[in-house]
Amino acid sequence: MPATVGMSAEPEVHGEIGSIAAELDELAAAVDAPPFLRPGWFSAWWSAFGAGDLAILAVRREGRLVGVLPLSQRAGVLGSPTNWHTPLYGPVAADEPALRGILDGILSRHPRRVDLSFLDGDGSAAGEFRELGGSYRLIERTMMRSPYLAIDGDWETYWQSVSGKLRQTVRRGSRRLAEMGEISVDIVLGDEGLDDLLAEGFELEASSWKGRSGTAITSDPRTLRFYTELARWAAQNGLLRLVFLRVGGRALAFHLSLESQNKHYLLKPGYDERFRKAGPGTVLTCKMVERAFSLGLDSYEFLGADDAYKMRWTSEVHRLVRIQAFASSPTGAIDRIIQTQGRALAKRVTRVRG
Repeated sequence: MPATVGMSAEPEVHGEIGSIAAELDELAAAVDAPPFLRPGWFSAWWSAFGAGDLAILAVRREGRLVGVLPLSQRAGVLGSPTNWHTPLYGPVAADEPALRGILDGILSRHPRRVDLSFLDGDGSAAGEFRELGGSYRLIERTMMRSPYLAIDGDWETYWQSVSGKLRQTVRRGSRRLAEMGEISVDIVLGDEGLDDLLAEGFELEASSWKGRSGTAITSDPRTLRFYTELARWAAQNGLLRLVFLRVGGRALAFHLSLESQNKHYLLKPGYDERFRKAGPGTVLTCKMVERAFSLGLDSYEFLGADDAYKMRWTSEVHRLVRIQAFASSPTGAIDRIIQTQGRALAKRVTRVRG
């Protein structure tokens, strides 16, 4: 594939994000990229979970940065630096030619496999990466369907459109909570007392089934490090929203959220399971969705999988996909077998080839 017209012949490759962080933030703001594609998010993620070597592709047009894609590199594989804490992954690109320049950069490195996860399955980036099929064999899977609510119209009309069972649950929970004390919702930006607020929120999040199952933020030092560093970056950039439902001054439910591009992103919810019958988590979600309508936000992004408790609020989802591209070579063929049929079969194929 020839280099895209107007682009540098070879995209830059950076080994760390700091060298282009300021330029990338400027580009992200210009194209209205979500916070998960900004350098602050990526730096926090890599600090906690990163493995292998970084290969950050940077495309320029007449010296100006127009496209960036962070990749991890290990043993001839270019992969997305992502895991199940990643709501969305992809390039930050000014336009379609910039996207094609990124694709050129991937191909110029001749990887035996490209493995990109949490791409928007209906987005232009996924469409561009599917073009790897020209010289690679592709496998695409849907990883999850991530719920969101497009904010359209007024709150009352929306509220009447949800199920009667949900409305009854919220009313009943609100009554029970009110019997315990005064209900308040505190939304704080983390510009003061951030560490204490995070400790309070993380303790709530771990008090439910997440703590018992080992999936709470505090269950893994790496996860705790990631969300702590992420919250500090988000607070410094005005993106952080720490939300507490308090009853009589006591926090019973918690949301760790971000707000950016006129969207609300719910990263981590939690509640005190001892008060489960009063439904503090459901009541808090209701109040935050109502707030999204009152502020005129574009959407309320529940993130994560399409769990039943989220789908009570919406029927809309983003389809997130994993695209794997295997080189048309013996090593690429073996790699594809490993990924699709298991290592035992790959060993048999290797013996036959030998």
